[in-house]
Amino acid sequence: MSSLHRANCHGEIQMTLRLDPVIIFLLLCMVFFETSDLSALGKNKQDGPKTTVKNTNTPQVKVGKPIPDIELNDLEGKTVHLSDYYGTIVVLEFWATWCPDCREVLPHLQTLSDTSRDAGFTVVTVSVDSKSETVRTFMNENGYTFTVLHGGLRIREMFEIKAIPTLYLIDRAGILRASLVEYGSRGTEEVDRRIRQLIEEN
Repeated sequence: MSSLHRANCHGEIQMTLRLDPVIIFLLLCMVFFETSDLSALGKNKQDGPKTTVKNTNTPQVKVGKPIPDIELNDLEGKTVHLSDYYGTIVVLEFWATWCPDCREVLPHLQTLSDTSRDAGFTVVTVSVDSKSETVRTFMNENGYTFTVLHGGLRIREMFEIKAIPTLYLIDRAGILRASLVEYGSRGTEEVDRRIRQLIEEN
């Protein structure tokens, strides 16, 4: 290696050594300021308004309390409010076409619907199927004519329905008086008994 080359190499090494503290200083400054910004952001976030995970739109469905009103469409697309039925006893059923236990009790719901007008109560059902067309086809194929509102999974979540079928009995004042979950065909006698009890009270 020539002396000139060695000199150049030695000079480059010296330059690198001289630049290293500068680079290190700049990197430290960058880290310092970024850390300060993050700390400030964290502080602002902590001092700011706190968000609540709880969904304030979720109705509180409890026996003995007024049932929350809901606005849904029937299978023809007409908007219906649950409050439209206040003033009469309401049998409110949550179900789905894919649910075997639901299918088991639907004939009983149809019987209730057929006799409800003269008996003084109303049968209203809410399907949690994802598509209303599926429900419409199912109803036609089975000859069911009871009222069906399409709610989808959103309504199931709103009303905190843990399992289906779930049946609510609502009195004339709009108060939830009883709920039956996964009652099946063996529970239909209990449904009839509770309906008669509400009718006799008023």
